[in-house]
Amino acid sequence: MISAKGLVLALLLLGLSGQTYALQPEKWLEEFSESLRKLYQSSIKTMWDYETDLTDANQEKMVEAELQLMDFQKRAVENATKLFNISDITNATTKRAFVFITNIGTSASTDTKKLEKIANIVASMGKVYSSAKVKLNNKDVPLQPYGLTSIMAKSRDYMELQNVWKSWRDVSGKVIRKDFIDWIKLSNEAIKDGKSISGYDDLGQFWRSVYGPDLKKDVEKLLKQIMPLYKLFHAYVRRKLKAKYGQEHFPSSGTIPAHLLGNMWAQEWNNIKDIVLPTNLSFDVTDTLQQRNYTAEQMFKLSEGFFKSLGLKAMTKTFWEKSILTKIPDKTMVCHASAWDFFKKDDYRIKMCTEITMEDLIVIHHEMGHIQYYQQYADQPIYFREGANPGFHEAVGDTLALSVSTPEHLKKIGLLKNFIQSKESSINFLMMGALEKLVFLPYSYIVDTYRWKLFSGEIPVSEYNEAWWDMRCQYQGLSAPVSRTEEDFDPGSKMHIANAIPYIRYFVSHIIQFQFHEALCKAAHFTGELHKCDIYNSTEAGEKMEAMLKLGSSLPWPEALHQVTGSSKIDATPMLNYFKPLEDWLKNEMKNEDINWKCPKKSNSTSNSPNVLVHFFLLLLTILASFNYS
Repeated sequence: MISAKGLVLALLLLGLSGQTYALQPEKWLEEFSESLRKLYQSSIKTMWDYETDLTDANQEKMVEAELQLMDFQKRAVENATKLFNISDITNATTKRAFVFITNIGTSASTDTKKLEKIANIVASMGKVYSSAKVKLNNKDVPLQPYGLTSIMAKSRDYMELQNVWKSWRDVSGKVIRKDFIDWIKLSNEAIKDGKSISGYDDLGQFWRSVYGPDLKKDVEKLLKQIMPLYKLFHAYVRRKLKAKYGQEHFPSSGTIPAHLLGNMWAQEWNNIKDIVLPTNLSFDVTDTLQQRNYTAEQMFKLSEGFFKSLGLKAMTKTFWEKSILTKIPDKTMVCHASAWDFFKKDDYRIKMCTEITMEDLIVIHHEMGHIQYYQQYADQPIYFREGANPGFHEAVGDTLALSVSTPEHLKKIGLLKNFIQSKESSINFLMMGALEKLVFLPYSYIVDTYRWKLFSGEIPVSEYNEAWWDMRCQYQGLSAPVSRTEEDFDPGSKMHIANAIPYIRYFVSHIIQFQFHEALCKAAHFTGELHKCDIYNSTEAGEKMEAMLKLGSSLPWPEALHQVTGSSKIDATPMLNYFKPLEDWLKNEMKNEDINWKCPKKSNSTSNSPNVLVHFFLLLLTILASFNYS
């Protein structure tokens, strides 16, 4: 670890001293890159140590390294802007590099104490989230592995689900509420401190900057594209849940109580497939994986095999030696799966508390997609060693998982037997896909559009929780299962909000992965319905993906998208094409039913007793990160 601040300054003096490079911006970038690489290595190592062992000492080291990196970035910007007039640089790649380097957000603040407070607040909120446990039957139960998330997935007891849902929010979001409010305030202040460099008025503007000026309009347009299908699907799922739990548990507004969807955050609904699938055909291979005593490492090897079949890179020796694939006994660690680039030769890692389920098999492909991206752009300059935009990074593994999850592929690799293709099997398969992919879009849209409104002040502190539930009603058609007040902070029960990690990347990812999938299927010479495509063993598809991955962020993302898909615009049409057979089926199935829901204009106290059909709600917040968390 680089522990002395003097070393940071020495790097600046040695690598960025300035005068001899006044007419050589490329030389300046070269020495800047080497200094930055060393600091990245230090910062990432301390973050890894902290997330795998949540101690106060490790937190202190992590924050110290983070502050050193911020200080370096700020001084580098000062140095670069003194030496060069960026607008006068004619080489497009060099100019793009300087634009990246000078876009540093809160790091531009000159108030180091404020930056230290921000770093400690984020670490504290993250620690609350990762260490929180709920008392159930005299046992302290964590979120995961095999904890509260498993109960939410498997239980079909209305009151048990309600209790677990509320209890998790009591020990997570509610606890971090004050810290979150402070984080919003201080982060916005830090952004304004550095406005002369960044030009941003609030943190939301900085977060959106990597996507271009039209992000708000673009994501709103994309959501509108998929909402007709979502409404059909929501109404179908609502009908099935009413049949399961009884109509007395459902508000007259037409919303679905958020604790009944098999997931702690109702972001994906795939765990309630046993309730909603029209027939008993299921393609979940969890039972097979468990019956065959698969280990976490075997599941990772299975995923690696898919990447290799496309001619893409295998995982490195260091990956297998240093990754943490299951929870470390007797240590409090961050279990949320994440992928890491240590900016050293071949040092890429995944940290995950793997459970032996099909759901985690898909997560493994997602995380391994990040590692593949890291390896492919490793030869780019350090300032271009990231995704074309953050959504690209999230889409790589998920694109491959669209093939992996097909019954045809699962049959090929021996995890699914006796599968016969039929119209019924297609509807069931697409419904499983919709439970995971389609329903995630409104949720992922909310998480950041909500926070953008907090950053801009459009939502006042007095309405944080109310606004959260207003948006969840408006876009997802969901309601809180129990009364909520402004003492609660339900957004904070989500890891990305507690850890200040931007989330719109996942919305973008869930659209472009279908664009990628369609393009790769064409490269693999697949003909037929898109949902049946499996690109396994297609080196042509692999070459197309590899060419884009190697670019990193060296080109604007529309150009990287065009290289794979032939289009420079994000478009939900391929996703809608993928689900077209399901949409047709749902239109026929729901033709005589009201598919809408209503949201209250005002929030009041609510009761959820079996004989009372009243549900009202209230709202909340946050996120950030330079690492890839799913």
